Amino acid sequence: MKDYDGEASYLKSIKVYGVQPDDVDEPGTGGGEDPDEPTPDEPEDEYLTKNSAKFHEHLGYKTVGEFHKCGYKFGRWYNMIWMEKMLGEHTTNPKRVKLI
Repeated sequence: MKDYDGEASYLKSIKVYGVQPDDVDEPGTGGGEDPDEPTPDEPEDEYLTKNSAKFHEHLGYKTVGEFHKCGYKFGRWYNMIWMEKMLGEHTTNPKRVKLI
């Protein structure tokens, strides 16, 4: 079963973010041993992969939080992660924001 529009979304992300195809694993592929692989108590899910989190980590985002069992679809509960990316330095005296 094809998930939502995984491959098209993957290709669009590459185009939007300017990432080269060689820099990102193709959807549904893994790179050997992976800490995000399902454990015996967490069976593999045919609807959900870890590709989005890995893609954003590649772009410099870091996971800063996880909400447990907060989303329900396909008859099961899912966790959601929160990611952030610092866009600039945090200086002692930051420049004033310019209004446009």
